[in-house]
Amino acid sequence: TSADGWLMRLDDSGNAAWKKYFGGASYDILRTVRKHPAGVVVGGYSYVAGSGYQGWAMLISADGKQSWSQLQGGPSTDRFEDMVVLADGSVVAVGQTYVAGKSNEGWFVHLSAAGKINQNNAVGESRSDGFYAAAATSDGHVIAAGYSQPLAGPMRGWMVKADAQLSTNCK
Repeated sequence: TSADGWLMRLDDSGNAAWKKYFGGASYDILRTVRKHPAGVVVGGYSYVAGSGYQGWAMLISADGKQSWSQLQGGPSTDRFEDMVVLADGSVVAVGQTYVAGKSNEGWFVHLSAAGKINQNNAVGESRSDGFYAAAATSDGHVIAAGYSQPLAGPMRGWMVKADAQLSTNCK
């Protein structure tokens, strides 16, 4: 059994200009779509045999062609939940990644406009952390929002600001 990600582009009248499936031999889940100067960037996660789920990002042109596709992650469950397109066409994906010996952590991944991974930063100090949404700020940074589950106590909301190099020490 498998499932592919599905995209559809609508024309100005609301009719389907194209419909396409993207993915491989297993489960491929799309979670976010953002406008990009070269089309749209799409993010989610894809199951890779022997590695588990990997964060998945791709750029799709206006005519529905895949310009690039990138998988990122380790030997467990890693997901992209949202993306931000920066002024230079690069993309910051956010979500969660499993860090060995720790658990899930919030995850920032910076991809160039050509889809190459520039930076990768896992952040968190709790039993489980992750991001579900992101936005660009007027000063060129990215704010990610999600959850943090401490070792003791209830889950709580969590926001982290990162600069273009994904340092979370920015002001």
